[in-house]
Amino acid sequence: MDKSAKNNKPDMTWFREATFGMFIHWGLYAIPGGTWKGVDVPWVGEWIMRKMKIPIKEYETLARRFNPLRFNARAWVKVAREAGMKYIVITWLIRPFTGRAMDYGLFCFPVLAISWVL
Repeated sequence: MDKSAKNNKPDMTWFREATFGMFIHWGLYAIPGGTWKGVDVPWVGEWIMRKMKIPIKEYETLARRFNPLRFNARAWVKVAREAGMKYIVITWLIRPFTGRAMDYGLFCFPVLAISWVL
């Protein structure tokens, strides 16, 4: 996106005109999928640890199950295109609580956002 010289803010015209896209928030919180020990926790996906007061040691066990290599990016893009979406943004947090994601064999980014124009 271009920045206007006047106010140094990104030009959001393209984004506003695209109107329809896919945001994927992907991380350890995707594993419980909004449910913890049988309790549904609506609207807090990435905040489930905080909302349910899950102890760090217990939440850390999700890291062993999270494998960001086992997904089908082509299928995601196909679904987005078929639905008429104009972009995909993937964000994820894989620097859990201690800042030592490498302890779990994961890449260490505070928050990473990747976007594609379809």
